[in-house]
Order: sequence, then structure tokens, then C-alpha cells
Amino acid sequence: MFSPAQIGEMVRKIYADLHKTADYRARLDIEKYAIQSA
Repeated sequence: MFSPAQIGEMVRKIYADLHKTADYRARLDIEKYAIQSA
């Protein structure tokens, strides 16, 4: 569906948005999801 590069880019964008909101728990959840679906 997505290449690893595309997934990485999406995750980086999400990380950047979450960093602005300092939502650390959501970052961890997304990281777990990204690793599982990679």
C-alpha cells in the first residue's frame, strides 16, 4: 500500500505536528503502530 519511505515521511509529519502539541503519549502510540504496520 505504502512504501517504507512514504510511511516514514508521514510519520515524520505526524511527529512534527505532535511535537507542537507536546502530546508524548500519542507519539508513542503512533510509533508502536508504525512499527507494527511497517
